[in-house]
Amino acid sequence: MSNHSLTVQRLNKIVVENVKKLHAELGSSLTECMYTKALELALKHIGCICRVEDPIPVQVTIGDIDHTIGYCRIDINAYLPDDDGGIRFLFELKHSHITQSVIKQATQQVLEYIKLTENSDTHLLAQYAFVIVFPKSNLDSPYISLIDRYGNKLETLPV
Repeated sequence: MSNHSLTVQRLNKIVVENVKKLHAELGSSLTECMYTKALELALKHIGCICRVEDPIPVQVTIGDIDHTIGYCRIDINAYLPDDDGGIRFLFELKHSHITQSVIKQATQQVLEYIKLTENSDTHLLAQYAFVIVFPKSNLDSPYISLIDRYGNKLETLPV
């Protein structure tokens, strides 16, 4: 098994554990930015280098000239070093009622961000992404999905 596979498995386990802990400790009534900050701190604790609300340029080509028309912001852009050079993960967090519509929209959003990193001079290609929905009700469990850059779901858990 490659170091990247071990890194992905390790990070998935850590993310699941931390999302469970954060939900239990913080409850369901805070803002999305507070859950984002808490997860950022947990990721940094295990050695990730994180950028929050990281802007990615959106470009369009007119003729033969590329134009930046705006920026998308990734909730958390994380890099976890390993012996094979490390892996880039994107995190899209939502604080919402957990519905298929919310999950689908967040998944499409993070896949678009992955595509944008493919064309960016300032961002390394993201190989994986997490979609995390913190529920608005204490009765519900968070939703976590780990997907690869092609949109394949590798792990999906209501925690």
